[in-house]
Amino acid sequence: MGLAAAEKDLLLTSKLKEHASAAEEREGLIHQLNDLQNEHNIAQKVISEQKESILSLQQERDSVLKSSQDEIKAEQQRSLHLETQIEELKQKLETNQAHNKVNDGITEVELEGVETKSRDFEFNPTGPSRRKSKKKSREAIPEKTSATCAEPPATENPGINSVKFFIGVVAISILFGVFLGKRY
Repeated sequence: MGLAAAEKDLLLTSKLKEHASAAEEREGLIHQLNDLQNEHNIAQKVISEQKESILSLQQERDSVLKSSQDEIKAEQQRSLHLETQIEELKQKLETNQAHNKVNDGITEVELEGVETKSRDFEFNPTGPSRRKSKKKSREAIPEKTSATCAEPPATENPGINSVKFFIGVVAISILFGVFLGKRY
């Protein structure tokens, strides 16, 4: 019995050692499993953060794309509006140019029939006979212009001009007299 007990002891110690080594292996595997789970959790966090950053970048890109498309549409509408304004202004310019050409044509036709005469007075010491011929030529000129022009020319009386000149000289003389009288 001693022998059988020793064999049993031996068998039990070997089984105990096997269980101890199995327990150590199990603890090592549990430790490795915990490490792998931690690494897996960290990797999952990194992946989720990357996904979030990718989503936020896509959202930013989409918002920038949408805003740039809106800006492009607004610029296109503005350019279309400006083009229509340009076309309208071109049409107005063409109509005004055509109208001006018609007006220029009318004024040129009207001006062809209008004669101008000089108001310069010439001093001729030759005598009264020369003067009478001048009066006759002046009387003939209005007849020519009235036939070609639609409006009769406005003539001023030469006596009124001389009275205006005389009044102007008198007024200036009075002003100088008053001014110099106060001064000296």
